[in-house]
Amino acid sequence: MAFTVDLEKLRLILTRELHLAGGASTLEPTDIAEMIDTAVQMVRSYVGASELPDKIAHRAVLEVARELNTRMLSPGGVFSAFADAGSPVRLARDPLRAVYPMLAPYVRPGLA
Repeated sequence: MAFTVDLEKLRLILTRELHLAGGASTLEPTDIAEMIDTAVQMVRSYVGASELPDKIAHRAVLEVARELNTRMLSPGGVFSAFADAGSPVRLARDPLRAVYPMLAPYVRPGLA
């Protein structure tokens, strides 16, 4: 295993953040758990056999889970939470895009 994360802790953090942002009212606890589980699988798939410090893994999984939540709230790929203050924002197609720079020092380069 390339890293370990405390799934329950991540679920609690994401639930708290979503409640503070007002976005958890429509989510079931199973939805949040599924987002965390999916984020863990995505990060594990990207990291592969590379060793990843647990703190970095924790932060990466949380970032990917947030991205998955934003995507769930914006199925068309356009996020417009601040539409009154400016233009809507098109979401990145890759939910891991925000964590690539964070994971780069730990992931071994592939063979071409």
